[in-house]
This record gives sequence, structure tokens and C-alpha cells, in this order.
Amino acid sequence: RSPLGPPLILLVPEQMTQAADRALAARFGATLRAQTLSFRRLAFRIMQEAGGAARTAIDDAGKKMLLYKVARRRAGEFRVFRRLKEGGGWIDAALEWLTECKRYRVDAGRLRETADGAGVPPVLRDKLRDLALLYEGLEAELAGKFVDSEDSLALLARHAAESRFLAGAKVWVDGFRGFTPAELAALAAVCRRVEEVTVCLALDRPYRADEDPDELSLFYPAAA
Repeated sequence: RSPLGPPLILLVPEQMTQAADRALAARFGATLRAQTLSFRRLAFRIMQEAGGAARTAIDDAGKKMLLYKVARRRAGEFRVFRRLKEGGGWIDAALEWLTECKRYRVDAGRLRETADGAGVPPVLRDKLRDLALLYEGLEAELAGKFVDSEDSLALLARHAAESRFLAGAKVWVDGFRGFTPAELAALAAVCRRVEEVTVCLALDRPYRADEDPDELSLFYPAAA
């Protein structure tokens, strides 16, 4: 009814964007204001305003190449990974682990702090220190040149407050079973900037704020 005005944003998981686009078009037809975005696509819009869009997007294959480069350069500093540096499988596992660290906002310093804690078994301590070396090396290679999907969340959280695109917008969040700490930080920054936010969660029933859901429940990630 009002073709001009602040954006109406449907924020959905990456894998749902095309289906949500089709559903939106079928329900409302052509529209200038309504947009279906994932966290990554929303971050790109904000980065266009903030200047971060000049950095090249990098996928897992590119990050594996950078990890190989870091592993060769710092091979003499490894303790556990030294004997594995020629194999390929451990790079896949290391990248998956480091990606989880980013999603849960754990940096290389936190890995070292954990490794140096009391009671940490020697083998685990060495693995954590090796992972911290890889993490630092990967971040140095990415800095200022590349951006991955996890970094885009951090950029969204950092620059949402200055975004003209988000000012006055209304946001509907749907389709998520839960949020990582990085996603929650980005969503909190968006909530502070926009005019209105509606969140729809997949739950089997209402949960009280003081209620602890069953960790084995299918709905635990959203209920928690």
C-alpha cells in the first residue's frame, strides 16, 4: 500500500532465501520495499555503505588454500600438527573447528588462555596452541583483503548502528532453529537500529523466561 518508504526485511536462513522470495512474490506481487535477506546478504548491504564490500568474498576452498600456506610457513612452530602438515585431511578438520570458533566468538587468545589453564592434558594443550597459530595466521591472511561468512556477521554487528538502509526499517525474523553467538550479536545490533522487529521461532509450546528446556529436545536451540 506504501511503495515508498523504509525497507521491510524478511530475515531467513541462507538456504531459505529463494523459497522465501518466491512466497513473498506470490503473496504480494512486485514490491520495492519488501526484501528477503539472509544474514550474509544483509551484511553485504551494510558493507556497501560502510566500505567493506571492497574486500573479496572467500569460501571454504579459498580458506583451505590459505591454511596450507600458513601451515607451511609456520611448520617449525607446530607441536602436534608438525607431522601432519603434508596430509590434506587435517586441514579440513582444522577449518571446520576454526569456523566454529568464529561462530561462537572464540579467538586465538582465548584458545591460548584455555591451553595455559590448570589441569589441561599436555596433548590437548599442544593441539590448542597449534590451532591458535593457525587461527592467527589465517586471520592475518584474511585481514583487509578477504571476508568470509563469519567475518560478515562481525561487520554487520559493528556497522549496523550507522546504516542508513536499516534506519526506520521493519524486520521479520523467521525460519531459524537457533542462533550462534555471532548471529545473536549481529541481530542485537540490527534490533537497536531498526524501528520494529518481529521474531518467529520454531517451538512446540510457549516457554517461560525462567524455564530450562530439555537439552535433548528438538526445540532446545530455539527455546534456550
